Amino acid sequence: MATGAPGPRSQQGVPAPFGTRGRERSFQVVVAVLGATVVLSGIGEFVWRVMRNGLDWHPEQSARDYYLEIGRAYSQGFAAGFFLCFFLVLLALAVAPRWRARQRPRDSARAMRRPARAEPRPANRAQRSLPPPPRSGVRAVPD
Repeated sequence: MATGAPGPRSQQGVPAPFGTRGRERSFQVVVAVLGATVVLSGIGEFVWRVMRNGLDWHPEQSARDYYLEIGRAYSQGFAAGFFLCFFLVLLALAVAPRWRARQRPRDSARAMRRPARAEPRPANRAQRSLPPPPRSGVRAVPD
């Protein structure tokens, strides 16, 4: 059994090498940025094709061929949009732990500076002038 500071472990229970998580997240960021760049070029191609009406269709072809070509163009745009979402989620999952780790010291410093309130403050001035709510299920009947 390995001894030492607790850290990330592999599936066999052996401690992972130092810095593996950071390298994995860095790799995720690189893959996400490269993938999003490639996908954005595909979306740009789709938008450009639609804007300039650049479908591979000729007037002598049938209406069926026209609609099939439109379907191909839109399916390409849909697939590119799907993979853009995938790479953005991958980027968010890689960046979020780092972002949260940077925010924790700030949050704890703010909490130490601010004294805790005994009871919550009303949201607006109108609520401050209202009478307290009735106790234990007794309803106030309007006159």
